[in-house]
Amino acid sequence: MKKLLFMMLMMAMALTASAQGSKQDEAAALVESGIKLHDQSKYEEAIKMYDKALKISPKDPNASYEKAFSLHCMGKNDDAIKILEKATKTVDSTTVYTNMFMLLGSLYDDTGKIDKSIEAYHKALDINNAVGDLGMEASLLYNLGITNYNAHNKLDDKDNYYAKETMNTLSAAFASRPLHQRTNLYLYKIFTEYNIFCPALNHLCMLALSHSENGVLDGIDDAINAMTSAEMDKEVELDTNDSIVIYKAIEIGKQPRSQYGIMYDVLTGVYKTLCADIKDEPFHPYEILNDSTDRDAVLCLFAKFLRDGELETMMHILCKTSKSGHIANADWCSQNKERVDNIYRYINDTKCLWTLKEYIEATDTATTEDSQANVSVDEAKKYMQTFLSEKMNTQASVQAGNSIWQWVSSSPEVSVAIGDEETKWMNDNTTPCLIAYSCGYAMYQLEKGSKEMTAEAYLAGYRTMLKYYEENKDVIGNVPTLQNYLRLMKENPAKFEETIKNNMPKEKK
Repeated sequence: MKKLLFMMLMMAMALTASAQGSKQDEAAALVESGIKLHDQSKYEEAIKMYDKALKISPKDPNASYEKAFSLHCMGKNDDAIKILEKATKTVDSTTVYTNMFMLLGSLYDDTGKIDKSIEAYHKALDINNAVGDLGMEASLLYNLGITNYNAHNKLDDKDNYYAKETMNTLSAAFASRPLHQRTNLYLYKIFTEYNIFCPALNHLCMLALSHSENGVLDGIDDAINAMTSAEMDKEVELDTNDSIVIYKAIEIGKQPRSQYGIMYDVLTGVYKTLCADIKDEPFHPYEILNDSTDRDAVLCLFAKFLRDGELETMMHILCKTSKSGHIANADWCSQNKERVDNIYRYINDTKCLWTLKEYIEATDTATTEDSQANVSVDEAKKYMQTFLSEKMNTQASVQAGNSIWQWVSSSPEVSVAIGDEETKWMNDNTTPCLIAYSCGYAMYQLEKGSKEMTAEAYLAGYRTMLKYYEENKDVIGNVPTLQNYLRLMKENPAKFEETIKNNMPKEKK
């Protein structure tokens, strides 16, 4: 009798679990339909779908977030805030979407609730820290920095509290995305306001570099001219580098212009002076991530170019954005294409390395190696299988991705090649694609029992990555380079193999 009762209880539990699973699937389908309607700007119809989903699953974070987002797009920010405030209290904190607090922070900022906005962003960062999504971290830090910047401008900031918070949070965002235009723009603004001239000019340069392929950048000449015509208060105490920047800029501003314009003249003169004492010091691309050093990463980068005799090339690239010297600098770059290409190649490689923040700690490799020493090949395979089978950005996917990066960087079993071709499609959104590429590449090497870098391993990496891209395109978005590869792989496999092999890192072919 007891056995029969036990079996009946187990059957009842199974039926309940099945019913719950069915309801969750139904709610998820309704949310998906709502998203499609939202994308067609049919916000009211989308909200009806989300409401149906919430009747089935009242604590569904997807439905709450998407409903709030649609309300925001309709201009109903107060209603959106109410939805998110309720959702963030009722949903389990371990499963709540970081996006909820990110949107809530943005809405609070838009409605003038500065303190609540900052609190929401900090909660989002706390949740994201447990997941380890670096792209989301950079976005959160940037948004938090802008909120602090807005507070500094709007509120009575006598103690410069919000200004300091702006510098700190945007500098952290810069470490994750050094070529993010608006991060550099606002860092330039806040540093200039407080006469911190060297970092200000560095971020102006990074702003110009991020825009160097897109023509003239409005306002950059005005920024340089403002620096050259500044009248400094003699009682203002400046850091040594800040003093060099401003007084050198003022000095150069009084001299006749070269054909390359005011920006080229100032940057070349200033950085030759600034970098003279550090040009013989080694620069590593991870310098920008190392919080334990006072060395300025941008100065170290320019010092490397000075040491290599290529500071002039870098200045011409930067000054292609300047109205005053756009044509002359663009002509110089065309006439010295090989030198320019070498600079871009280095920058792109460095950018690729920057994107791997915290996955590989170059300044503390022993810690990474120790932490991964106990990860077996079988465990690594499980991580890779989980990552490739999970939908992008789920908690399981992100955690598996972090483990994969750390294992790949320290394992003696594999050696994954990343070359110039990969930097063409690498950005914040496609970092998971690079992890998928590494999975395919590493699994091939494990299968063959050899860490040799072969064309077959490279192909395996691309095939795995393109399959992952196709399955997650709705999250990643359209990436033209990957889309072209995907089409070629399906329509002409032989041509695809030939193209990929030709694009391998030259020293690895």
